Amino acid sequence: MIEAYERLSSLGFENIILILLLSLGLGVSYFKAKDYICERFGIETKRSLKEKKRDEEIEKLKKDYDELSKSIDTIKEDRIHDREQSFQIQNHLTNNFSQVTNALADIKNDILEEKIERKRWNILNFADELRHNDGVADNERYNNVFRDYDDYERIIRDKGLSNGYVEESIKFIRLKYQEMLND
Repeated sequence: MIEAYERLSSLGFENIILILLLSLGLGVSYFKAKDYICERFGIETKRSLKEKKRDEEIEKLKKDYDELSKSIDTIKEDRIHDREQSFQIQNHLTNNFSQVTNALADIKNDILEEKIERKRWNILNFADELRHNDGVADNERYNNVFRDYDDYERIIRDKGLSNGYVEESIKFIRLKYQEMLND
């Protein structure tokens, strides 16, 4: 080892540094020339294949990212649209429900008015039958008319209406009923 050191010393440190720099320059030139030749003639090296594959994967990731971003934006837009559509449907259902409720109230009112008229007609008709048939009727018929009158009174009281036509007829019917009971 001492001999190797003595030989290096005889060359001089300046020469050693110069040789190292020259070797380094040759190495760099070799790799540059190799890259130039490979590129010029289209020769693929392992390193260039790895770089090419890496670049392709990066491009694929960028493309996938862009598609994913577009999908997320589309989902957000669809969600906003669906939410707006949900509000429209809810408003439409509310309006329809209100219309159905109003229609049911009208139907209920019509049925109630029909019931009032039917009971009124039954009472007035029975009073006319008693006037024209010499007060002949059975007990069951009287009880039905009295039930109709009680229902009639309750309904017009609940609706806040007045009883004008039936009052005199029911007095007449009660009078005839009392006469029937006394006989």
